Amino acid sequence: NSANQFSHDIQACKKCDKTSYILDPNNSLCRTCPSGLTCYGNETFESKYPEPSEAEWEISLELENTSAWGMTGLVFKLKSCPSGYEVVNDRHDAQQCLACNSGTECRDVSCTKCRLCPPGKFKKDKIYSPCDNCVKDTYNTKNGSASPSECTPCPPLAFTRAEGQTSYESCLCDSSHYMDYIGT
Repeated sequence: NSANQFSHDIQACKKCDKTSYILDPNNSLCRTCPSGLTCYGNETFESKYPEPSEAEWEISLELENTSAWGMTGLVFKLKSCPSGYEVVNDRHDAQQCLACNSGTECRDVSCTKCRLCPPGKFKKDKIYSPCDNCVKDTYNTKNGSASPSECTPCPPLAFTRAEGQTSYESCLCDSSHYMDYIGT
């Protein structure tokens, strides 16, 4: 036999190692376990994300260029992450959920992408929690704020009726004063 010929005499059944998985043993190869899963060398896996709203994985058919002919195979694909996380990396073997960065959040039950904190809010750390409201007597007009210092205080003797205000017009004077918009 030359090196380029196939021989049925040298076939053997092999077990996938515990850092991989296989979904179709007769037509596929062992796949590297994605970062967001714990795999057991077969079709079973566990998500690394917290209950109750775990990451959602799906089985997907993917064309791979592992040989001259190409090969189709079943792979795990990360469909969505729990609230406060986003899908990172499109490669099936590197996908995972990561907490939203500072200045971003995802409040949906199933998240794929974090969005900028809206005006009136901020988030200073890379954690899964939503953006915080600017405190009372402040406002913030910007998207994506990452610090409470980005919430602008109302002028002296002015107040707001609630947290999370988005405009200087939310600052009201007490009953014995009026707002003088300097420069108008």
